[in-house]
Amino acid sequence: MKTTTTILLTGALTLFGASCGTNDIKTGHTVLLIDKTESIDTSEEHSPEEHLEKLKYTVKDYGLWDGIKFEVGTITHRKISQTKSFELPPVYDPFEQIEIVRTAERDSFYSALLDELVAIENSPQTALGTSLVSNLVFYAGRLQRSPAQDKYLIISSDMVQESSLLNMAAMYNVDEDAIEERYPEIAKQLDDEYGIINGSGITVIISHKNNLEAEKRNGKMMNFWRRYLTERGFAFIEDPYYGNI
Repeated sequence: MKTTTTILLTGALTLFGASCGTNDIKTGHTVLLIDKTESIDTSEEHSPEEHLEKLKYTVKDYGLWDGIKFEVGTITHRKISQTKSFELPPVYDPFEQIEIVRTAERDSFYSALLDELVAIENSPQTALGTSLVSNLVFYAGRLQRSPAQDKYLIISSDMVQESSLLNMAAMYNVDEDAIEERYPEIAKQLDDEYGIINGSGITVIISHKNNLEAEKRNGKMMNFWRRYLTERGFAFIEDPYYGNI
């Protein structure tokens, strides 16, 4: 009789779990890359709290039991930047955890994330160039392999690639229209060097505070990247000022 009771109880729990909408549990994976090169005016940078709000935006419709994974790192001269990962696993069975414990875990999750964003803000800038495309390719690939349902790539940068292969700043200084006019040539050059990015199922958010002097230049850069990324399957959101998303 005891065995029968246990089996019936287990069945009841399973049915209850299904009735609570376990199939509705959402999972999100967001990568945030913050430009730390000397081409960025520090007055244009977002604060750690602003970066945190942008990360939260990508899971704004998520409930207490949904799963969240954030990765945060910097863009420098390195081809591939290292990120630090923060994960709040989804809870599919409502009997696994009580609400007060989950709430405390989520608060701790966001607190640790903010600490890392503060550490990034306090880290030194680099003057050796800006490697955007190699990081785009790498982290888009990582997101493609992620089992998460919602995938975002946030890039906090003026989007000026400065490398031996492509120096957008130098091109702009010679001819303000060169980047847009030479788009097919530059795009092919990037694809040949780094491979074609697969942005299918990924939303990319370009987030940057333009100062007045850089606004015209960065607008032309944004036109280039909007076309380049959407042609490769990304959903594109441009957010030049904090709070616009």
